[in-house]
Amino acid sequence: MRILHTEEVSRVKASYAQIRAFNAVAIEGSFKKAAAILGVSQPAVTLQIRSLEDAYTVVLFKRHRDNAELTVLGQELFAISNPIKLIETEIDDLLTNESALKSGR
Repeated sequence: MRILHTEEVSRVKASYAQIRAFNAVAIEGSFKKAAAILGVSQPAVTLQIRSLEDAYTVVLFKRHRDNAELTVLGQELFAISNPIKLIETEIDDLLTNESALKSGR
């Protein structure tokens, strides 16, 4: 794993919330479904994705009336960012199992 230096950190623009929203839309194929999964409003998800796209002046999704499709760049980003979702799941599983053990379930 590469450690970022202070001057590199100041250049980082993608936030965890943006990547999390991006992954949810990529997996669900819909801003509305992603919002439901994340427990936030659809406009909040749209804002996260739009601000990520604007920060880098890129397009990550082809937006359609009822769904969202990854662009080629979006597919490349998802290949890199998807492990974050897998790590979140592992963290949740670990903590849920530990909690269940302590409560005797």
